Amino acid sequence: MNEEVNNIHTDSNIHAETAVAAHGEHAESAHEGGLLTINGTLFVIMASFIVFTFVMQWVLYGPLNDIRRKRLDYILKNKTGAEEAIIEAENLAKDYQAKIKEAQKQSTENTTEILNETNAEKNRILEAKKQDVNSFVSGQKQIILEEKNHAIDTLKDQIAGYARNISGIILGEEIPMAGLTPEVIEKALNRQ
Repeated sequence: MNEEVNNIHTDSNIHAETAVAAHGEHAESAHEGGLLTINGTLFVIMASFIVFTFVMQWVLYGPLNDIRRKRLDYILKNKTGAEEAIIEAENLAKDYQAKIKEAQKQSTENTTEILNETNAEKNRILEAKKQDVNSFVSGQKQIILEEKNHAIDTLKDQIAGYARNISGIILGEEIPMAGLTPEVIEKALNRQ
């Protein structure tokens, strides 16, 4: 077992020595050229970086820029459309309010005109009816007056006879009615 442990120690020492030697070789080669060694690989790297930049511009950045530009155009188009729609809606609202006010004004004017026409028609009808009533009343007054005059004329002749009959019934004898003339009877009837 001791032999095995010694073999393991020996193997690990060999590995350690090779690692230190390899490290030393790398350190020497790094110090020889410095941090940047200018040789053919530098130009190949630069050329491949420039080609890579153009390819990336063509494959990746170009389409991305197109997408960004299209998106910006789309956003601006929608924003402009929305602003125009808002302006149009405001104009429509103003027009609507103006039309409502005009309709209210027109309605008021129409109502006033209709009321004036109705009042004029009412006054015309009332005046016509008033004239009809006045002519009817005048006609009826004339008829009544004629009937009254006819009744008075009829009674004039009968009053003298009634006066004699009444005085005869009350006094028991007939009294001559010398002062009872048709003028006195007419005067007495017209006092009413």
